[in-house]
This record gives sequence, structure tokens and C-alpha cells, in this order.
Amino acid sequence: MSFKAFFQWARNDLIESRTFQALGERAQFQAQYKQDSNEMEITNSKGNVGHLRKMHLERIFERYFALPHAQRHKAKYYEDPEWAETPNRVFAPAVPAIIRYWIER
Repeated sequence: MSFKAFFQWARNDLIESRTFQALGERAQFQAQYKQDSNEMEITNSKGNVGHLRKMHLERIFERYFALPHAQRHKAKYYEDPEWAETPNRVFAPAVPAIIRYWIER
């Protein structure tokens, strides 16, 4: 599993908005890769929209594979205080859910 492969998939396959299950599987969110701004756009279940750049996606991807398997699918490990350097405390937990989908597809 490489970030390069994940990023290529996201750029090519998420050109239209797709619905994903959140890590806790109690909510859903939308994600789309915006070619024009070169960012992933995430819309959470409350309708809030966030944008994550390639460097943010890569940091979250690295975090995902650095965590023990039992912690990878828990949102708290991608936000404060578990990860003080999180690129985005609201939208970062969406990326591991997308990674999970990508791996399981």
C-alpha cells in the first residue's frame, strides 16, 4: 500500500462526489477530489465542508499505517489530543474511512 497508489486512485476515481461510511459507521460523509484546486473536498453529515491538500492526505495516510491495527479505525486517533499535529481536527478522520474503503474495494 503506497500513498502514490492511493492518491492516484483518489484523483481518478473520486472526480464525482461519493458517499462513505464514517469510521464509527454511525454517520456518512461525501468526498470528492477537486482537480481544479488539487484538494479533496469532504462534506460531513452536518453539511460542513472541508478541504485537504495532498500533503495533508499524505500525513494522514502515514498516520493510518503507523498506528496499530486496532487503532486505525477510531476517529480519536486522528484528532486532538491523541494527535496534536493533526492537519484538520474535524475532517482528518474522514480520510482513514476513505483509505479503508480503498483497501477493501
